[in-house]
Amino acid sequence: MSKEKTPKQAWICPSCGKQLSIEGDLLRCAEHGEFFRYGPRLLVRVPSKDAAAALMPWQTMQEKAVG
Repeated sequence: MSKEKTPKQAWICPSCGKQLSIEGDLLRCAEHGEFFRYGPRLLVRVPSKDAAAALMPWQTMQEKAVG
């Protein structure tokens, strides 16, 4: 049996498009922080140190006046 070699993939930051550096199991953007791989083509941002202060998307929406 021959082993297939997986080609190295260049990961890019989803926010700025710059190439991410690999640091252990994490990928790092100098400007936007750390990401981890979640599947073969998906990146997820590592939670910030102050995760308790982070707002969920529905908490940042403003109510619109109906009228």
